[in-house]
Amino acid sequence: MKQYKQRNMQRTSIFLIVAMLVSMMPIQLSAQLVQNGAGYGQALGERRSQARPLNMESAGMAGSSDNQLDDQAQGMMRSTGRRSAFDHNSYQIHILGQVRMPGTYRLPPSTRMAEAIEMAGGIGPRGSMRKIELKRNNRTVRTYDLNAFLYEGHLDQNPFLLDNDEIFIPFAQKVVSVQGPVNKNGVIELTNEASLSDVVKLANGYSVGILKTDPVTVIRYVNGKKVVSTVEMNPEDMGQFEVHDGDVIVFPHQLTKGRKFDYNIAKLPNDTLFYPSYNDNIFVMGAVSQPGAYPFNPFYDVRNYVNMAGPVRYASLKHMKILDANNKEVKYKEGYILSPGDTVIVPYKSWTTDNVLKWYNTLSSTVFTGFALQQLIKQQ
Repeated sequence: MKQYKQRNMQRTSIFLIVAMLVSMMPIQLSAQLVQNGAGYGQALGERRSQARPLNMESAGMAGSSDNQLDDQAQGMMRSTGRRSAFDHNSYQIHILGQVRMPGTYRLPPSTRMAEAIEMAGGIGPRGSMRKIELKRNNRTVRTYDLNAFLYEGHLDQNPFLLDNDEIFIPFAQKVVSVQGPVNKNGVIELTNEASLSDVVKLANGYSVGILKTDPVTVIRYVNGKKVVSTVEMNPEDMGQFEVHDGDVIVFPHQLTKGRKFDYNIAKLPNDTLFYPSYNDNIFVMGAVSQPGAYPFNPFYDVRNYVNMAGPVRYASLKHMKILDANNKEVKYKEGYILSPGDTVIVPYKSWTTDNVLKWYNTLSSTVFTGFALQQLIKQQ
C-alpha cells in the first residue's frame, strides 16, 4: 500500500513538471518570435535608409566606359544584394528636345508618356505640348497631343512606353496669348484651330467675370506696327475672325467696364525680347526732382521719362537735349524715339521770376551804392 502511494506521488509530480514545461513553451516561443521580428524589422529599416537612386556621379562612375559601367553596376548589385537602376526589368527611355532636363532615363515598364516627360522636368517654355513625337525603332510611330489628355481626358493621347522609346518635344509653331476671364489664361498652342471660337474652346470656356456686352480685343503686330482689332462677342463674328501666330487676345471683364487702355504689351507670346545694348536704362538729368536711371520701355517717350523724374518749376521742357549712348548730342523734337542708354538733359529756364528779382536787386543795389559814393566825393 505504501509503495502504491509513492508511485502515485511520483506520477503526479512528473505530470505537474510536464504540465509546467508545456505551459512555458508558448511564452518562450513568443519571446523568440518577438526578438526575431524586431531584428528583421531593424535590418529592413537599415536597408531602406541606405537605399538611394543610383546615378553616375554618386556611384563614382562619371567618365567610365560602357564596359566599366556594366562591370561596376554588376559588382554593386552583387555587393548590395538589391536591384539598381541598371536592372533589366526597367525600360530605357530617351526624352529629347524642348524639355528642361533632356537625357536617357530608366523607368518602370508601366510608365506613360506624361510621366516620363515629368521625370525630365516637364516641357520647356517654348516646347510643343500638342505635337509630341514618339519614335520607335528609329522611326516616328505617331504624334501625340498631351493637351487633349490633360484637359479633355483623352487617354489614347498618353500611351504606354516600350524599352528604348524616344520622346521628342519640338518647338511650338503657332501660339497665341489669352488674357482675361477665361478658364485657362496664358500662352495657348494652336494646331488646326483658326478662329476666336476655337481659341475659347482651348481655353476651356469663360469664367464668371466675362462681360459679353463688350468686344474682344486682339493686339497684333504687322511689319513693326501695332494693330488693335475689336470683335463682337457673338458666335458669327468670333467664328469668322481668324487668329494669327503671336496674337494677344484680351477678353473683357466686368470690373474693367468703361475703362480705356493703351494695349502696349511688354512681350509677345513665345518670344524673346533682347536689347543689344550694354546699358538698357534711360537716364534723366538736370532740372528734375529725381534724376537718375529708369528702366527702358519701348512704349515710353521723352515726356514720359521726364514726368517720372519730376520736372521742377523752372524746367525748360522746350530746350531739352538727348545724349545718345555714343555721346552724340541731339536736340529734342516731338516724337523723338529713345534707345537704351540714352540720357535726357532737362535745362533750367534762363528767364524766370526769381532770376529777374535777383537781377533787379543786384542792379538797384549797385546804382544806390554808386550814387552814395558820388555824393561823398562831392562833399569832400
